[in-house]
Amino acid sequence: MMKIKTLNLIVIALFINQNIIAETPIKSKLSIEFGTRDIWHTPNSTTNNNQIDLIDYFNYTDDYPAYEYLEIAEHHWWNSKFETDIKIAVDQGFLPNYLYLKGIYKYKKWLGFSAMYVALPQSLRLYDAFQSFEPKVNTYIKQTDGKRIYNYDHCFGAGIYVPIDYKFFHLNFSLNLCTSISPAYKRTVYLYSYSTNFHAIYDYNVKSAITFFVLPELELNFDVATIGKGNLGFQFKSNWMTNQKTIPYKLNKMEWTADNSIEQNVKPMSQKITKFEFDGGIYFRW
Repeated sequence: MMKIKTLNLIVIALFINQNIIAETPIKSKLSIEFGTRDIWHTPNSTTNNNQIDLIDYFNYTDDYPAYEYLEIAEHHWWNSKFETDIKIAVDQGFLPNYLYLKGIYKYKKWLGFSAMYVALPQSLRLYDAFQSFEPKVNTYIKQTDGKRIYNYDHCFGAGIYVPIDYKFFHLNFSLNLCTSISPAYKRTVYLYSYSTNFHAIYDYNVKSAITFFVLPELELNFDVATIGKGNLGFQFKSNWMTNQKTIPYKLNKMEWTADNSIEQNVKPMSQKITKFEFDGGIYFRW
């Protein structure tokens, strides 16, 4: 009797699942886009004890965007309730630029909830902090990745998701509350003077930091042609965020000899960081 009841439950579950899939056939959308990421910051007029504020040496927008990237993405409709969105991007040197993962639950046709993870690059030009150092010194960083420090902020978020579909036009809007975790790392800067006997070793032990921010996202899709059972179209999307960020670190300074070392704990004041992304490309949906 128990086996018969179990078999009946399995049959009912399969029937319900088939009905859900029948309501919304499994669909996918592949897209490729080129985009830019602009980043600005508002520097503080003062820092603690006039120490170096590492945020001042991130990649920022000046005459050119802070980052340019090529993105490949796949959006998948598993059934009428669940969707996933995966985006991977590379920079001009085809190095990984960011990873974007999102899961979506459709509560209503026009309203859903989402959870996301994003890995965003933070390119830090630490050596630039010593270009105006007195006395004049030659600077190099004792790391295999050279003078540029390339780390990733790990962002986790959740929010609302609003899809609008009308014939050939598709709009997706989401509003996410996010937290960003900047990982800890260590770097050693070696300094020596061109004309004097000045030598120094600066050991930076950067601490992990957490920030919170709101991330609105907007995506527009336009179907322009039908190919077989699928649609070819143009896609444009953008997102924006702003937050207050600081990077605390412990600095061990050894000047002249290793015996003459000074250890300092530095926590600069928070700075306002603003990021804006825009990209466009083509997609195929089937």
